[in-house]
Amino acid sequence: MFKKVIYVANARSNHIIDWYRAVSKICGHNNVFLITDQVDGGGFIKVISDSDNVDLLFNIDKLLFKRQTAFNNIWRNILKIFALPVMAYRLHKIYLENKDAVFHAHSMFYIFLCWAARIPFIATPMGSDVLVRPKQSKLYKFFTKLSLRAAQAITLDSQDLANAVFEISGASSLIVQNGIDAHATKWCRESKQRDRVVSLRAMDPNYQIHEIVKAHKLSKFQCEIQYIYPFLEEGYKQAVISNFSNQDIDFGRLDKAGLYELLSKTHLAISIPVSDSSPRSVYEAIFSGCAVAVTESGWVDELPTCMRARIITVSLDDDQWFDKAIEFSKRIVATPFSPSQEAISKYDEFECMKHICQEFYVQI
Repeated sequence: MFKKVIYVANARSNHIIDWYRAVSKICGHNNVFLITDQVDGGGFIKVISDSDNVDLLFNIDKLLFKRQTAFNNIWRNILKIFALPVMAYRLHKIYLENKDAVFHAHSMFYIFLCWAARIPFIATPMGSDVLVRPKQSKLYKFFTKLSLRAAQAITLDSQDLANAVFEISGASSLIVQNGIDAHATKWCRESKQRDRVVSLRAMDPNYQIHEIVKAHKLSKFQCEIQYIYPFLEEGYKQAVISNFSNQDIDFGRLDKAGLYELLSKTHLAISIPVSDSSPRSVYEAIFSGCAVAVTESGWVDELPTCMRARIITVSLDDDQWFDKAIEFSKRIVATPFSPSQEAISKYDEFECMKHICQEFYVQI
């Protein structure tokens, strides 16, 4: 028997909605709820459906601009700060009516919101929440420390994150992958027609998409690259696509069906961010049968052997990194990906969420 579960998170995020729906299957649809301040504003596509149990604390969507720009991100953060007292007050009232529920906050703003609302909660910070932003602002680091120390428990998806959280707050964490839909990708990895190269991370400076464009121009391979991304920063995107070759294709954001269709035809996916924690899109590409070029990061060493074998770690200082990745991928995809039991246990979202549910949501 499970407790009522109330997520406090951003409903614009595919990651959050996947987590919410996986837990709904385990704990029961009428037992899992999502509280948010955003649904589809700021140029984002709405990913929730009418059947999802979503409540708004304070809807800032109508106050956002329609394009995903750096200025809009700053404006959104200003709105969130000014709306915080109202949201904290309303969240505390919801807690008083649901004291037996588990409140689980995803990403640092919502962790801080739960702390400000003076409610018990579980915290799940994202990668840049603790790997990047605390280094940029002492004030941000101070409030991160306070809110993480207030959490009843902390879940994370990598050892790098766990180390960073401990360094900031002294708090220990439980490492559980966010997971991907291993069942949905099964048909993709059986595909034998693979002739695509795909960039699959956000069109944002952290993900260094400009380096892919640069390396493509130096390549001896005359291939097209298809760019897909879950979100973008408009100014950065315009700078990047102005340097596209005639062979590059800007697909933008795809739904799950479109993503899997593309990955089933892909031999090389590229993910080369400055900072990364535990990238679901990379795992989806691997489980879909692709090879993946990545920059060096701690999460790579944590992969099961069968997944690690599909990855080539590249150095952007090497002018030939793109060609080396192409040659590697063509060799690797000749053998279909067959996930081990360890890979399924650690990276299938349903298995991961069962672990979370059993650890935190069981009715005692």
